[in-house]
Amino acid sequence: MAIDCHGLRAFATLTPANAEAQDAFSHVVDFVKMDQSPSVPSSFSSFLYVDEEKKYNHDVAMLRRDSERPAGEDDETATEPDTETEQQPEWQQRGMVWSGCFYFTIKDMPEPMNRWHAGRLHKGIAVLQFPLTVKRSSIRRLHAIFSFCTYTGCLKIQRPHNGLEISVNGVDVPQSSTFVNGNQAIVHLGTLKYRFEYTPYSYTDPYYEERNGAVMKFADSEPWIAAKWESLTQTPSIQSTTIMGWTLRMPVGRGASGNVVQAVNDQSHTAALKTRQRRCRDTAKRISREIQTLKAITTLARQHNESRILQLRDVMYQFGNEDYQQNTTEDVYLLLDPFLPFTVDHIIEMDHGNPLKSRLALWVLHEAMLGLQFLHQVGWMHGDIKPGNIGIELPHILPSSLEGLQAVRVVLLDLDNATNLQSFGPNPRLPPTPGRGGTVPYLAPERELEYQSYTSDVWAVAVTGYELRYGEHPWNFSANAWRPMASESLRTNWLSKYEHGIARLQKDPIGKLLAKMLSFSLSSPKIGAQTTRITIDQALKEPCWALLNSYDQDLGTKKAKR
Repeated sequence: MAIDCHGLRAFATLTPANAEAQDAFSHVVDFVKMDQSPSVPSSFSSFLYVDEEKKYNHDVAMLRRDSERPAGEDDETATEPDTETEQQPEWQQRGMVWSGCFYFTIKDMPEPMNRWHAGRLHKGIAVLQFPLTVKRSSIRRLHAIFSFCTYTGCLKIQRPHNGLEISVNGVDVPQSSTFVNGNQAIVHLGTLKYRFEYTPYSYTDPYYEERNGAVMKFADSEPWIAAKWESLTQTPSIQSTTIMGWTLRMPVGRGASGNVVQAVNDQSHTAALKTRQRRCRDTAKRISREIQTLKAITTLARQHNESRILQLRDVMYQFGNEDYQQNTTEDVYLLLDPFLPFTVDHIIEMDHGNPLKSRLALWVLHEAMLGLQFLHQVGWMHGDIKPGNIGIELPHILPSSLEGLQAVRVVLLDLDNATNLQSFGPNPRLPPTPGRGGTVPYLAPERELEYQSYTSDVWAVAVTGYELRYGEHPWNFSANAWRPMASESLRTNWLSKYEHGIARLQKDPIGKLLAKMLSFSLSSPKIGAQTTRITIDQALKEPCWALLNSYDQDLGTKKAKR
C-alpha cells in the first residue's frame, strides 16, 4: 500500500494490522461498493484509502477457512495449506481482500465537534468517519473517538462508553482518553488490531500552516494564542525521547537552573519536566537543596489546597540513584505540575486597547498576588518574580465575564531557589546579595544594598503589574542602579525614570496601588522623600480590586507613552 499522503494531505493513518482487521476492512469496502442505497452513510469517503484491486492475503485466507469449519471441530485438525493447495483458485479466492487504511486530514476535519468517530458500519448512521466492520461483533456502533489535544498536539483516543475494549501499545484506554505520544502506535479495538502512524506530510510546513488555520477556525482563538499553540504542538518526533513513561515534546523555556520541556504520558497527563545535571558534589548538593525546597513548598500547597503554586510531582534519576555517585555525571529530572504553555509575557504582548484584555490583565495580577500572599503566609520568599515566572492557562477565546475569568488559572513558577524566611527567626531578613539571585529589571533597590524581606517580592510583582497594565517596563536597565559599586549617573537616570513612572501611576486606582507597592526607603544614599512599601496583605485589601466585579466600568488603561 502506497498512500499519497501529500496529495491527500493526510497527516496520519490507521492501517489494519491483523487478519481480523484486514478481513473486516475488506468487507466494509465490499459493502460500500455493492450497496449504493441512499441510507448508506458516505461521510467516511474522505477518510478511506483503498488499493485499486484485491490482493491475496494468507492470514485472511486462514481466518476465513477456520470460520467455515463446522461448529465443534477440533482446532488441532486444521493444518497449514501446502504450496500446491494455496495456489488453487478456490483457496486464492478465499484470501482475496481489499487493502488500504483510514486516514486523517485537516481539510476534512469533521464539524462541528472536530472528532473522528470509529465503529461498526450501520445504515442510517451518518457520523462515522472510520467504519471498522459491517459484521455484528465486539465492535460497537460508536467504539472509539479520535481528536486533537490542544495542549500537546497529540491525537488522543477516547473510550465513549464503559465496557469497550480499546488499548494503545498494550495499555487499556481509560474512560477519559489516551494520547498517542510517539510517531506510531499499535491500537487494539476489540479483536481488531491497527497500526497508527504519522505520515511524512505531518512534518511539513504546509501541514503546520493548515493545522494552525484549523485551530483559528474551529476555536475562534486569538492569533497570538494560535501561534503559541502551533509552536508547542509539532508532530511527535520519529525518534522521540521517553523518560520513565513520559515522552518529551517541544521545549517551552529555560528556568534559572535548567531547561524545561513539555512531557506527556499515555494517560492524558501533561507536566513540565526540568532537567538538572549532577556533575560533581557541589552541583549534587545544590540540586538536593532545590528538590527539598520544592518538596516543602509542594507539601504546604497541597495541605492548603493552593493551586496557584507550581508543585513537584516526581523526581527521576537517569541511573536510578538518588544519592550522588562520585565521578559520575547524571541527569536529574524534576516533573512539575501543572504544565502551562503561556506566561504573563504573552499577556503583555496583547493590544491594551481592548477592555477585555485589560480585565484579563487585572485578573492575572490579582491571582499572582494571591499566590504570593500564600507563599509569604507560610514563610517563603519567592525571590524571582517576573512575567516569565508567572504561568497562565488560557482559553482560546478571551473571557467576557467574571465567570470566564475564574477559569483562567495563574501559577507562580520557578520556585527552585525560594527562601524559607521563617528559618531566620521572628524578624526574618536576608542580607544583601549583590550579583546573585533574581532578575535585574525586577530587583527592589534594597535587594543588593541592604537587608531584604518579603516586600522585595512585592516590588517585583508590582513591576510586573505595571507591564500588565501598560504594556511596557517602567525602567528597564541592564545593570542594577543600587548595586554597591553602581555609578551615580546610573542612579540618577534610574531615579528619573522611576519618578516618571510613579507619576504616571497616579491616574487610576490600580496604578495608585502599584505606586504604594513600588515605594522604597534606603538608609543610604539619601535620595529625598521616601515612603515605606506596603505588604502583600495590605495590597490585596485595597478597595480598587472591586473593579474585578464590575465588567461595565472603565479600567482607565491606555498604552503608556514613552
